[in-house]
Amino acid sequence: MKNKCFIVLLFGCFINYSVFSQTKDSLKTLTSEAFFEIIIQYHPVVKQANLIPEAARQQLVVARGGFDPYFFSSLNQKQFKGEEYYLLNESGLKVPTWLGIELKGSYTINNGININPENTIPVGGQAMFGISAPIGQGLFLDQRRATLKQAKIFREASEFERISMLNDLLFTATKDYWEWTFHYNNYNIFKEALIVAEERFKGVKGSFNFGDIPAIDTLEAFINLQNLQFNLNESLMNFRNASFMLSNHLWYSNDMPLEISENLVPPLLNDADFSKTLTLDSVDNIINAIAVSHPDIRQIQYKLQQLDIDRRLKIEYLKPKVNFNYNILSEKQFAFNNNPEFVNIFNNNYKWGFEVAFPLFWGEGRGNFKLAKIKIQDAEYKLQLKNVEVINKIQTYFNELIILKNQVTLYQQATNNYQKLLDAENIKFQSGESSMFLINARQMKLLEFQSKLIEVKTKYFKSLAGVAWASGTLYNN
Repeated sequence: MKNKCFIVLLFGCFINYSVFSQTKDSLKTLTSEAFFEIIIQYHPVVKQANLIPEAARQQLVVARGGFDPYFFSSLNQKQFKGEEYYLLNESGLKVPTWLGIELKGSYTINNGININPENTIPVGGQAMFGISAPIGQGLFLDQRRATLKQAKIFREASEFERISMLNDLLFTATKDYWEWTFHYNNYNIFKEALIVAEERFKGVKGSFNFGDIPAIDTLEAFINLQNLQFNLNESLMNFRNASFMLSNHLWYSNDMPLEISENLVPPLLNDADFSKTLTLDSVDNIINAIAVSHPDIRQIQYKLQQLDIDRRLKIEYLKPKVNFNYNILSEKQFAFNNNPEFVNIFNNNYKWGFEVAFPLFWGEGRGNFKLAKIKIQDAEYKLQLKNVEVINKIQTYFNELIILKNQVTLYQQATNNYQKLLDAENIKFQSGESSMFLINARQMKLLEFQSKLIEVKTKYFKSLAGVAWASGTLYNN
């Protein structure tokens, strides 16, 4: 474990930009911006997400490969009792086209004493050029063209799938970051309170030795000191546990996981700026834009496009198979000149034909077509549901944001007032008009509101990130 690069403080020395700000007590502050920058650069999930568009591009390459020209060759020979019955050889090139038509060029050599008359060709071979065209099933769309269309759609949808993965990753990381920030600030509150309580206990103990105050006050001061020590230990445990959780998101190059050292801390929430927030108009603009910006909604929209292509393909399968073939023939090879043989090639040297096939009841075709329509309806329902869910999530986080902003103001005011009460109680105690019991009660109430204040502040930042996550724009932001 010691060999593991677990000190993020050292990590900051190996990168070209400053991700940590130096504090006066030699601690390093990890800002949320720097934290996100580390995640985007090194997190394994980010690397996984970046593979999605590349996989989509390769899938498009595969789909386009269905239209690659291909060479073919066939050879059949029979030798019996020392005689060559037949030798049939054809080699050529086939070229699929986007229109569904397949072009074919070949050269045939047939020899032997027992050749089927239909395979008889000129001595020395015969060249052929032809086309094969569907005029029934596959006229407007076939499996090859449908696969290519869907691959193009998937390539566009892959970018939104990548953004969706990063959006979820950053939201989880954001919540862990602010949880870490809360526990650190909470720990600081009890640490500072404990320092004050220790000084107060020394003063009370000294006053008791001089006979200025009763022994009960020293006991009250000591009990308060113990309570603060309990709270400090618990807050330290929570802060360290939160640090371990946050370490899940910290990685370095070569896929090396990092752990947060004790020298790395989050910012102090007392310095946080709460003056800027979202307005109702800005949220309305976000909601109006989700149809074109939200990654999950966009993925469903692209899925509907793919399903519509599948539906159109299933319509094609309801048609009979009718393929037309036409081939022009020449003795040996084609001579593109004005000789009589080439001039009359379309009149005398050709072969053509039809291929027709269709099922009697169309059960498979009708079933597949209805299944395609059901899949489209299912995707449309998902799209409607996702739209409602996204809008409600955005409004929920925005509502939390507005309430929490008001709560921050109220808790700040209440904390200031409790601080004034504690200060006043200390003055009264010094003049002999109060007791340690009242001071401790005032201090515990102050600590309660200080802790609640930073809790509300962290919830505010979580809700702010929640609006961006719900709208699918956290990664872009």
